[in-house]
Amino acid sequence: HRSMEEGDVLFVSTFEPKNDVCDNCEFDVYLDKPVYAPGDEMVANIRLQVNTTMVNVRAISCQFFGAEMLQRTGGYLSRNIVVNQTEYVVGSEETVENKSGPNVADPTHILEAGPHSWDLCVAIPDKLPPTFRTDSARIEYYFSVTIIRKLEANVEKKLLVPIASDFSEDCDRAEIIEESTTDVVPVTGIFSRFFSSPENKITISCDAAQFQYCPFGMERPCISAHLSVVSTYSEVIQELNCMLTRKTILHHKDQDVNETAVVCQSVLPLIPPLEPNVTQEYYVQIPVTARGRFVNPSRFSARCVFNEYFMEIGVRGVAIRFCVCISTYNPNPPLVAIPEMIKPLENNKAEARNEEIRKEQEAKEQEEKERKEKERETKRQEIKEWDVDAVLEWLEQNQLSKFADSFTEQSIDGPALLGLEEKYFASLGVSKIGDKIKLENALKSIQ
Repeated sequence: HRSMEEGDVLFVSTFEPKNDVCDNCEFDVYLDKPVYAPGDEMVANIRLQVNTTMVNVRAISCQFFGAEMLQRTGGYLSRNIVVNQTEYVVGSEETVENKSGPNVADPTHILEAGPHSWDLCVAIPDKLPPTFRTDSARIEYYFSVTIIRKLEANVEKKLLVPIASDFSEDCDRAEIIEESTTDVVPVTGIFSRFFSSPENKITISCDAAQFQYCPFGMERPCISAHLSVVSTYSEVIQELNCMLTRKTILHHKDQDVNETAVVCQSVLPLIPPLEPNVTQEYYVQIPVTARGRFVNPSRFSARCVFNEYFMEIGVRGVAIRFCVCISTYNPNPPLVAIPEMIKPLENNKAEARNEEIRKEQEAKEQEEKERKEKERETKRQEIKEWDVDAVLEWLEQNQLSKFADSFTEQSIDGPALLGLEEKYFASLGVSKIGDKIKLENALKSIQ
């Protein structure tokens, strides 16, 4: 850990959830989403159940705060405060700053016994760096509500606010990584130099999306990749090894510090196994976390932290390595239904908010259902016009071109393809499990 410098301020426990207990009231804060993105509007519902009338409330303040922090001796040091917004639902900043004294007006607000509720909309600034959490660096945000009382301790409720940002507009999100390598299978052991053979080679070709999405907080997220593997090795190969590495650059005042950490190592079975002298294709889902939820994205704009991920895929010691960009952004985050209060008030909008959320969700589901049905029907009408040659092109697109002769012999055109069922597979020469799975998946996408 680097030492502190003059003027530095430590945040040891600032970014921890907090829920003060008050003898005279019950205090809750609800946010409308579990995760936010830059440019979103955060809706907070503040609930206060007063047991006996409170006459000493000077103000109720709401703060949205965020900072980039690097590890120092004693805690995390704020290197860059990225947002600090304060609003008041009761009282004002002038009220809080008033000094007490016999000749100074010290106004307080009376909160009658019973339930009280306030709704507050907070505009989240554009271009905020996303939430990031490692042992050496953190980018964190919180929303806190504080009841400021005269002659008594303040009561505070603090919630962590996850921020997930999308890739920048100049990124080509359709970009595909294409990597390939050929190497001799390494032989380990004391006699390795006597038994290694230059003829035992493995060739790995990989294509994967450069920009991948793993929404914030997702459990066991994966990234997709397509592999083509050919082996001249004498043994059948049953598995491949994957390793995701994170490289982080921390921008301190005096120098940059590079850190590298293995995020996840996994072993994936090869189905079907890789036979000698056979080219086999695999579509794999590679885990990016060994346990827990995914939090830390890459390729985001921040003053103090730069983060990249590198994926390594290996078969029997022959490996390819490439950089992959991961975002925690979710374009359709789930909404949070705010519970109703025990006693409704005129200014309580929880019930209306819940009904609005339900209707929005139903409308989205219906719209998505209609869109998919329309796309499916349009595709089916196009396929009905296909001749046998068009079906052969479809087979090639789905890596099933070896059955072209049997499809031609059986006169499988577009309408016949739409009615094709598993019971006809044997007549077309489709007998292997892998080929059946490929054909079934391809038919599901069009039928």
